[in-house]
Amino acid sequence: MCPEVLNWRHLDRPLHGLRLQIGQDGMTPASPLQVAPEWPLRLWRNSREPRLLERLWEKTDEGKRYRSRLEIHRTQSGLLLKIDCEGKGSFEYRPEGIGVHWQKGGTEADHYFQTLGAALWLELKGVPCIHANALDTGEGAIGLVAPSRTGKSTLTGALLDAGLAVMTDDMMALHPHREGWRVHPAWPRLRLWPDTVQLLFRRLPEELERVHRRFDKRVLELEPTHGRRVGPRPLKGFYLLERRGERQGEIRITRLSAGEAMVHLLQNSMLADAYRPLKLEAGRLKRLAAVAESVPFRRISYPSGLEHLPTVVQAILGRERGAARND
Repeated sequence: MCPEVLNWRHLDRPLHGLRLQIGQDGMTPASPLQVAPEWPLRLWRNSREPRLLERLWEKTDEGKRYRSRLEIHRTQSGLLLKIDCEGKGSFEYRPEGIGVHWQKGGTEADHYFQTLGAALWLELKGVPCIHANALDTGEGAIGLVAPSRTGKSTLTGALLDAGLAVMTDDMMALHPHREGWRVHPAWPRLRLWPDTVQLLFRRLPEELERVHRRFDKRVLELEPTHGRRVGPRPLKGFYLLERRGERQGEIRITRLSAGEAMVHLLQNSMLADAYRPLKLEAGRLKRLAAVAESVPFRRISYPSGLEHLPTVVQAILGRERGAARND
């Protein structure tokens, strides 16, 4: 085993309904709170990448301080997801599990595996994965959906401070279940901006690890000092965050139609438009349509400014308590 690749902090914990097993013939210790997963998943280290047969998909995203490139290739044994960002490497997908090949230096492989790496495996198994944060209200899971830099992480931190439990950060997998849809917890960490770290958790940002070397968000490890451990929870709804430019005004919560919900689910898919070349699109559209028809999707519109956070939190909590009484 290669420590810099597979000695990840939370390997003994469930991840989006997966139980991770290390090496071809070894398994991580079982956590006493670990729940029965949908699938066991084997991980191993690849000393080199396999031979690539065909590039199926590529996506480049650029900003002022970053450039990331993702590629999916067909190999002789399956698929390969290639990542070139603050960290560089690949995840090779075979029927027996995932091989990890990662370059030294830069952001480690576990940062990408808990979102993109796990998402591709789950999508291949028929589990839609959405770019969202999931929290447990006590009655079930809600998802926060928002474009980058519009306050999703800050509001997640405020809801955690108000007593909700963070289940996932940045990605939630929607597992079909006989009673609807379920969300499984991911690793107990949350990525927050420095001002949120100071305001809500009274920590100095310098005490926390950066998400990327050139990215000012910090990684807050949630346990054992924050929240409670949760198992899989029924999906109760989504909130689309709309932070308005003005700093005054009322907070409005409105229910979206199933068609509008479907649009936002598609726009916030973890793998963008990779599903068609992977021949997953038709089945995935049916599953997302079922989610949009059966799960409430609400827009919450609120003015800018951290001073409004407590009121926004109370609006969501009040709506969820009302929904629980009506269920």
